Amino acid sequence: SINKRDLLISISADDNNIKLWDVRNFECLLNLPNVNRKGCLYSACFLNYNNDIFILSSNSTFKSEPIKVFDLKGNRVKMIKTNRDSIYFIDTYYDKKSNKIYIITGNQGHASSYDFVTNDFYKIYLDNNNECHDSIIIYDTNENNDSNDIVKLIESSKDGNIRIFNFNTGTILHKFKVSNLYLVSICLWNEHYLFAASGDKSIKLIDLNDGKVIKKFFEHKNS
Repeated sequence: SINKRDLLISISADDNNIKLWDVRNFECLLNLPNVNRKGCLYSACFLNYNNDIFILSSNSTFKSEPIKVFDLKGNRVKMIKTNRDSIYFIDTYYDKKSNKIYIITGNQGHASSYDFVTNDFYKIYLDNNNECHDSIIIYDTNENNDSNDIVKLIESSKDGNIRIFNFNTGTILHKFKVSNLYLVSICLWNEHYLFAASGDKSIKLIDLNDGKVIKKFFEHKNS
């Protein structure tokens, strides 16, 4: 809003490259090569903090590197130590109730969250599988300040399951088997319905009330 522009991140996994673009004219504002020394960079995201915008990177390899935080000029301003598991997905969540910013990661075998300000590990979201957790959505039902509402972490996994966790306790609330093949990106339509991309070349529409697939879209030629 300060510069009256929209920004876009693009990533290149194999050469660990992040580029920042001005959406209005597709000018490349920043090129960050060799973000990691080894492995792949599968995900990056923006983070807003104290009216500044930062870019967060990930790393997927054996004994992954820390999460790196860059400003929009490409300066590395901090690093956040993780448990060194491969990170396939990274995003942020601002909890209005606690006034805290969290980093969310999808890892090999689990999902994790970290406190951005203190750099501390917050919670692990685990259900005894060793598959990749490729996509995560935080659904905050606290908009009405109802004490009975909880913050939900919804995630997809290569084992074909959608899992829903209590974000603040790490306990699993629901688990739905929706595909015999892997699931990757997910998109929340509303509080009742979720889209999930599957290895069977379909996008599945899932009813979150009972975990049933109510529609499949077969338009893709590949997974």
